[in-house]
Amino acid sequence: MNKNISLKFHIIDILIIAISIIMSVVLMIVILLTNNPYSKKRYVEIYHNNMCLEQYRIDLDTLDKPLEIVLKKDNYPRLLGDFTIYIDPKKGIKVENVTCPNHTCVKQGWVNITNLPVLCLPNDVRVVITTSSSNGNEVIGDNYYEKEIN
Repeated sequence: MNKNISLKFHIIDILIIAISIIMSVVLMIVILLTNNPYSKKRYVEIYHNNMCLEQYRIDLDTLDKPLEIVLKKDNYPRLLGDFTIYIDPKKGIKVENVTCPNHTCVKQGWVNITNLPVLCLPNDVRVVITTSSSNGNEVIGDNYYEKEIN
């Protein structure tokens, strides 16, 4: 039962391995360059009751100062209280000072991943970073105010 097994490489085997490695590296580089979320302009979209309240056309990578947006209960009666959204060019988006029972949206912290929303279900608010415009959602007036964060 003694079999002689040879582990010799032929030139064709080495050539196939080299071509496979080169093709894999090239494919990984192409995928990283075409699917990089930072290679596109990123926007922040805020939704309430499944309607786009305000759509920002801000390139987060060129935003020079963080923003604070407060949705006032006076302007949006279905909110449980005032709703504060922070937008930072490096950190992403974050929700604080929210009136809701469980504060899951506040516990989520900073989100800087495209299409990963910050959700507040009791207030029915969704804040998301996107790389494309909203598809046919209605944009409702300027019922917010902005101020720069020091």
